[in-house]
Amino acid sequence: MHRGIHVLICAILLVMLIITTPMLEAEVYPIRIIKVVTTDIAGNPKTTFKRGEFVVVSVTIEYPPEYYYMGPKIDYLLIVEAFTPELVVVALGFTSGSLASGANITTGYGFKIPTDAPTGTYSIDVYVWNGWPAVMGAEFKPLAKSTTVTITVTS
Repeated sequence: MHRGIHVLICAILLVMLIITTPMLEAEVYPIRIIKVVTTDIAGNPKTTFKRGEFVVVSVTIEYPPEYYYMGPKIDYLLIVEAFTPELVVVALGFTSGSLASGANITTGYGFKIPTDAPTGTYSIDVYVWNGWPAVMGAEFKPLAKSTTVTITVTS
C-alpha cells in the first residue's frame, strides 16, 4: 500500500510538470517563432543556393494573447545570423519593432552568399531579444526560444 501512494504522488507530480512546462516556457519566452523559411530573391521557397545568390530568411513571430500580462505591446529585436560549415559568420542582420498582444508579424533579412564562400551546409540562427545586450544591461533577456534552419550552398 505504501508503494501505491508513492506511485500516485509521482504520477501527480509528472502530470503537473507536463501541464506547467508550456506555461513556464511562456513565462520565459513570451514571443514564439512560428516559422522560418528561406527563399530566393523572388520569394520562392528554396534551401539550396549557389555561390553569389541571394538568400532571404523570412521569419514569422507571434505574441500570443494569453501572455498579455507582459503588456499590451512588447518591443523586440530579431537577429538573423548565418554560419558557414566552419561556423564562420557569413551574414548578420537584424530588425526591431513592437508587437501587440495577439498579433504576429513576418519579417526577416536577406544576404548574398559570397562568390568565394565554402560549399556545404550552412546554419541560420534566429533570435528574438528585448534589445541589444550592451543597451539593456541587466535587463537583457531573450523573448523567444531561438531557432535554427539550414541551407546548402553549392558551387
